[in-house]
Amino acid sequence: MQMATQKLQSNAGAMTMIVGAAVLALVTTIVGMQQPIIGAGIAYVIIFLVIAWRRPDIALMLCFASAPFQNDLSGDQNTESHGKFSVSEVNIMLTFMVFIARRIQTRKMISLGPISIPMALYFAISLFSSVQSWRDITLISMIQMALYLVITFVLFAQLMPLTENFHLCFYGLMLVGTFLASAALMTSSTYILGLHKNGVGSSIAAALVVGMETWVMRKNRPYRWLLGVAVLVMAAGLLHTLSRGAWLSVITGMITISLVRRDFKKLIRLALILAPLIAILWAALPDESKQYATGFDSQRANIAARYKSMHLALDMFQKSPVYGLGVGLRKEYDATNIVFATLAETGVIGLAAFLFIHVAFVVTMSRTQMQLTPRDPVYSLPALGAGLLIGKLCNGMVDHYWSRGALTMAWAAAGMGLSAYWYVRRRKMLLARMQMEAAR
Repeated sequence: MQMATQKLQSNAGAMTMIVGAAVLALVTTIVGMQQPIIGAGIAYVIIFLVIAWRRPDIALMLCFASAPFQNDLSGDQNTESHGKFSVSEVNIMLTFMVFIARRIQTRKMISLGPISIPMALYFAISLFSSVQSWRDITLISMIQMALYLVITFVLFAQLMPLTENFHLCFYGLMLVGTFLASAALMTSSTYILGLHKNGVGSSIAAALVVGMETWVMRKNRPYRWLLGVAVLVMAAGLLHTLSRGAWLSVITGMITISLVRRDFKKLIRLALILAPLIAILWAALPDESKQYATGFDSQRANIAARYKSMHLALDMFQKSPVYGLGVGLRKEYDATNIVFATLAETGVIGLAAFLFIHVAFVVTMSRTQMQLTPRDPVYSLPALGAGLLIGKLCNGMVDHYWSRGALTMAWAAAGMGLSAYWYVRRRKMLLARMQMEAAR
């Protein structure tokens, strides 16, 4: 505590100048330009950059926990030319600027670890197929892919020290997930704060997986009962959204966590605890909601729309089955199946490369998990990263994959898992060095 106080006092002058500059920018734009929004934006950028430099854990928490708020901040209805962006994406780009500056300062390279080759292969195929039939939206789509698959992934893997356990990120996301679930239950609405029900559902699903993992692993910590209440609220809110893709995401995510950890006891225990609650809530749902959640009749509008999008993607795939018709097709129709969308955009080789990324990552996380014990600060990260990533992939089989929210959280969690991989590698190197010195 004393050390933290001394550190704060030593930085008080610099912090005061930076905050003063932010306030000055805000006042100047209000008085001189009569543009308070611009001033607030400048002030936010300055303050956030300071936070990211001084406390990267808080910056990453703000990136992670704000991901469920997918609202567009671009302020323009016609955003096809310049794309859309949410508060989380703004935070990620600002944090990435700090990350690049730190890498230049320390002269360290950026690495994607064992998935570097699969990732490079997928982007190379995507670029090749896109060059053959370039669209106005292609560049925006490629930037979107890079934002999630590379920038977000790298940030959460390498910005913080390797011993970091990302507790702030987890608790921040659970707080937001509990808020969204509570709002859904209290308002009896599946559309909250201008967000679509599937977006809300997928965000709550990611928060629920994080909550269950955190609750299981925090056995001797205070306030464990509070985590349990949060998990129950999120489970109830998720059921209320009637988002079947989000339900699938939770189920496959938890199964993946158990497979990576080679332990199904915790999964069974969670199922036994949540099953009575789910049964009670299901019985309380109106008959119309039950029919909506269990119906797969192709005559229904939402099911028919998904079949239609799949047929459209299949027709486009048949025009160029090897390398597809280029990235950006998913913006031209309702792409609610990631497999068919990827086939249409990048063909068979693109889909193979995309799935190869996921397979390579899960295998890496499984091997990393085997070398960790519950005492390690990064013990939860490999299984959780694999769980959220595969959960989002399965969610993308029945809903939009390339959307904000859960996709940001999935690749951020994957980055956390990669940080555990680097942690294990560094520990091995230190151990080998100690053995060599002892042998001398």
